[in-house]
Amino acid sequence: MVASADDLSDSLVEHFAVYPDIILSEDDDVAVIRQGEYLVKLGDCIACHTSEGGQPFAGGKEIKPVLNVFGYELAVGTFYGPNITPDRETGIGTWSDEDFLRAFKQGIGQHGEHLFPAFPYVFYSKVTDDDILKIKAYMDHVPAVNQANQSHDLMFPFSWRFLQTFWKLLFFRSNTFEPDLTQTPQWNRGAYLVEGLSHCGMCHTPTNMFGSWMESKAYTGNTIDGWYAPNITGTNLKKVTVDQVVRVFMYDERPSGGAIHGPMKEVNHDSLQYVDRADLEAIAVYIKSTIDDDLDQNKQSLAQATGEQKAKQQYQQYCAVCHDMGAGGAPKFAVREQWQSRLDARKRDGLVHSAIHGYGNMPAMGGCYDCTEQEIAAMVDYMLGALVTVAAREMGPPPIAMTAKDGQEIYQDTCSVCHDSGKLNAPVITETDQWSTRLKERGFLGLTLAVVQPDYYKRRVTDCAAKRGACLQCDDADIMAAVKYILMEAGVNGNFDLW
Repeated sequence: MVASADDLSDSLVEHFAVYPDIILSEDDDVAVIRQGEYLVKLGDCIACHTSEGGQPFAGGKEIKPVLNVFGYELAVGTFYGPNITPDRETGIGTWSDEDFLRAFKQGIGQHGEHLFPAFPYVFYSKVTDDDILKIKAYMDHVPAVNQANQSHDLMFPFSWRFLQTFWKLLFFRSNTFEPDLTQTPQWNRGAYLVEGLSHCGMCHTPTNMFGSWMESKAYTGNTIDGWYAPNITGTNLKKVTVDQVVRVFMYDERPSGGAIHGPMKEVNHDSLQYVDRADLEAIAVYIKSTIDDDLDQNKQSLAQATGEQKAKQQYQQYCAVCHDMGAGGAPKFAVREQWQSRLDARKRDGLVHSAIHGYGNMPAMGGCYDCTEQEIAAMVDYMLGALVTVAAREMGPPPIAMTAKDGQEIYQDTCSVCHDSGKLNAPVITETDQWSTRLKERGFLGLTLAVVQPDYYKRRVTDCAAKRGACLQCDDADIMAAVKYILMEAGVNGNFDLW
C-alpha cells in the first residue's frame, strides 16, 4: 500500500506507441478503412507489434510471459511481435482475406502453422468477420516497413510449435460472439468488446499452469510484468460508478483517487483514448455486471471479523498482492530495511495518509473501494506491527564480510557437485554467457536468493535445486561468498567482493 517516489521512477515501464499517417487514394473505401483504424485502436494491436523506438506495426516488441507452475514462476522465454505492415517480403502484404480470418478465428498462420496464444486469437475469435476484414483494410494502408521478424526465443518444450495442437484441443473453442437477448444493447456491446477485441481478460484474468485463462476466475486479477492487473469484476467495483470507470480510461484516474501508471497507462494511451465514450460506457457496464464468487464470500467473512484479525484479512485481500512480492515498487511485508526510510521520513501518520490518498504507484485506499479510512489505518498498523515483531526477535552477531576467495572452499565442498558437470540442469561454472545472462536478469542479490530461498521467497524453476544449496551448515554469508566465487570463476565482469 505504500510506495515511494523513488520506487515510482525505478519501476515505470511505460512505452507509448505513435500511430502512423496513412495515404488514401480516391479509389479507397475511406469509411471502411477509418472503421478499421478505430477497431485496430480498440484492439491495441500497436502495443505488441511495435518495439520501443521502432516503426509502427513493424514488430520486434519483446513479450515475456511467466507461467505459475505449482507455485513456481516459470519464465518460458521471449516472444517477438511480428511485422504486420503490408510489406510483401517481411510483413503481411501477401495475406489474403481468408488468411487474415483464419489467424483471428483459428490461430493459424498463412502457411498453416499454429500461432502461439501470445497472439490473443482466443479472444479475437469472438470478433465478427466483418470487423476483422475492416481491420485488414486499415492494415493494408499503413506504411510498409521492410523489417525481418525475429525468431521467438523459447525454452524447451514451449519452442515446439506442434504442441499448440494439443493446447487448442484442451483450451480453445472458436466461436463468434452471440448477443444475450435478455440484456440491453449497451451491455451486449460491452460484452462484445471486453470478451473479444479489447481482450481485457488477457491481463485481468489469471492463467493456469498451461497458460490458459481460467474462465471461472475471469477478471479477478493477475500479475503482468511485475504489475498487478486488479480485480475488475462487478463484485469488486460495486461502489464504483460507470463514470468513474470511464474516467480510468479517459483521464488515467483511479476510482479511489490517484493516477494510473504502468501497463494500464500504456493501454489508455495506445488504445482507449481513441475510443468513443459510448463504447467506454458499454465496457464499464459489462465489467460491472461480472461476478467474483470468492471475493463475495471473503467480504462476508470480513464483515464478521474485528480488530487485528480483520486488518490481517483485509491486508491479505487487498494489499498482499503487491506487498508480499514487492510489485510496482511496494515495500515487502516484514522486510524492515525496505520500510525504515519511509518510517524515518513520514512516520506512521504520514504512511497512513499516503495509503488513504495514494502515493507513487500505490492507489488511494489501497484499491479497496469498500474500505473506510479507519480500516486503511488498521492495515498500515498491521504491516508496521510485523516490523516490530521482526525487530523483537533475538538476533545473532552480524555476519562476517566474506570474499569470493572464502567462497571457493564452500563451492568445492557443495556447489561443485552440480555446477562442475551441469547435473540437475545447473549451469556449468565455466559457462560465462549463462551466468552473465542470469546476473543481468536477476541481479546479484536475486542469484543469492535463488539459493537461500527464504520462507517468503516465491521459488522459480531455474533456482538452485536444493534449498540453501544443500549446505546445511552454511549461513547466508557463506552462500553469498559461494555465489561471488562462481561469478568470478565464470569470468563475469565485475568485482563482486564489493557486495
